[in-house]
Amino acid sequence: DEVSTFEYDNEGNMIKESIDTDGDGKPDIVQTNKYEAGFLIKRTYDDFLNERHLVETYKHKNGKEIAIIDTDGDGKPNRVETSELDSKGRLKETVDYYDEESDEAR
Repeated sequence: DEVSTFEYDNEGNMIKESIDTDGDGKPDIVQTNKYEAGFLIKRTYDDFLNERHLVETYKHKNGKEIAIIDTDGDGKPNRVETSELDSKGRLKETVDYYDEESDEAR
């Protein structure tokens, strides 16, 4: 059985999710989130079973969000995602750009 546990900050933002996919009591996947002024600014994702590390960095300005994503853990961005939000913070449009040499494009 898969078991997920969650941690939240005082504003109700999820700051950590741990997932035990094989029921051995140890987390196999860990995701952490960092927020600033109510906006997600950084997400890290570690999949210990598949040895995968992902880092997403977010920037917010004038109703737009930019995510810079390192999909292979080498510290260099492989993908950039731009999103536009409406006045209520709902997603209107997303455009992805990725490095064709990265795992993300395969």
